[in-house]
Amino acid sequence: MINDAELLYEILVDSSLLTGEQATRENIMNVLDELASATEDDKEATVLIFYSGRGHREKDNNSNWNVYLTPYGARAGAELIDNSELHRKLKALDSKQTILLLNCCFAAGIGALSELGTGHQNEKELMALGNVPLTKKSIDYLKEHRGLCVLSLSMANERSWTGVALTFQ
Repeated sequence: MINDAELLYEILVDSSLLTGEQATRENIMNVLDELASATEDDKEATVLIFYSGRGHREKDNNSNWNVYLTPYGARAGAELIDNSELHRKLKALDSKQTILLLNCCFAAGIGALSELGTGHQNEKELMALGNVPLTKKSIDYLKEHRGLCVLSLSMANERSWTGVALTFQ
């Protein structure tokens, strides 16, 4: 079995890899802070952040969904990383491009564009955006401009399944 995080780590330059017991909330947040410091010195950098793990969501008192990354050993509350905290860390990056790959349950909710200032407040709008394939024009735009690209492997209301064998005929 190939560990997708280890495979990406091997092909990237200046990489940090947190797996298993190393992928705690504290370590994840420290690496994001280190990335922010590193991009201060290299404003042409492209940052790739790949999270492959658990995602969690729950409704607040106003029946709005809150979505979280669930680091190693996290059970609840302050041990989780909520999307607004993650977005604050991402905004601190001064890279030319930041690519956030989320491979977890409810990933589109974690990468919710509304939190990043695009104005899409409705989950249905986010789901529609999530179904749009990257075209050559989109990829060329991302290469030439500064910004954040969030690629989520599940919708805001969808669980992500791993370890399931798929058969194609």
